[in-house]
Amino acid sequence: MGEQVPESLQEGLTGGVRRNLRLRASVAMMELPKAIAGEEVTSQVLVPLTMTTVFAAWMAPQAIRAALSRRNRTRWRHLLRSPVSFTMALAVIACVLAIGSLLTVLVPCLGWSWWRALGGTGSVMFNFPDVPSGAPGALVWWAKLLPVVVLVLLLPAVPTFAYIEECAFRRGAESWSLDRRVLVPCIFGLVHAILGVTLAFAIALAFAGALYQTRYLATYARRHSRSEAMQDAVNIHAAYNVLVLSVAACVVFLTF
Repeated sequence: MGEQVPESLQEGLTGGVRRNLRLRASVAMMELPKAIAGEEVTSQVLVPLTMTTVFAAWMAPQAIRAALSRRNRTRWRHLLRSPVSFTMALAVIACVLAIGSLLTVLVPCLGWSWWRALGGTGSVMFNFPDVPSGAPGALVWWAKLLPVVVLVLLLPAVPTFAYIEECAFRRGAESWSLDRRVLVPCIFGLVHAILGVTLAFAIALAFAGALYQTRYLATYARRHSRSEAMQDAVNIHAAYNVLVLSVAACVVFLTF
């Protein structure tokens, strides 16, 4: 028979084990919310990234086809020979930024967008995700490279995409009623809201659409030529997109 372990020693050992278990349990409980939060952050980044990737894959064939077309090169020449278009585009950008920012401050609910609700930034087309520092390396590189891919696809085809939008929202405006001239720019802004822009900036972009329309109508009234009116509106729209994408490219370069 071995010697009996003193009762006081048994209680001490048991108490030490219990304290150790309680300490481990408390540490685990403290770490659990962090793990859950990390999974939620990763999910919030992953969903928008996936959607932007799908959008880029869908857009890629159209962008490449547009960029390589002869008409796109012609539109680039028209744009680069019209420096006044860039001056007007700067005025449009200032207008959009002022209206969008003012509405966001005065009516905070207009800062909402379905895209932001999913965890995205910018829009579906151009997303700058805030990837947490502890995220997997593949996710970090995916988030960094995706904006570069989108820029490479979009920038060469800017004049053609602007032309397509102007055909849809401005061509023929000289024969529209006043009601339609008010409604179509609103639809132009709504389309951008569908792409994930906040409500405030969707309203601001409706004003941008109205400015493009005003330029179209002014040129048509002066020259009585729909093609020349379209060219002027396309130039300002394309210049706007070039300037915005150039700023985005700078952001991508600085954060890469």
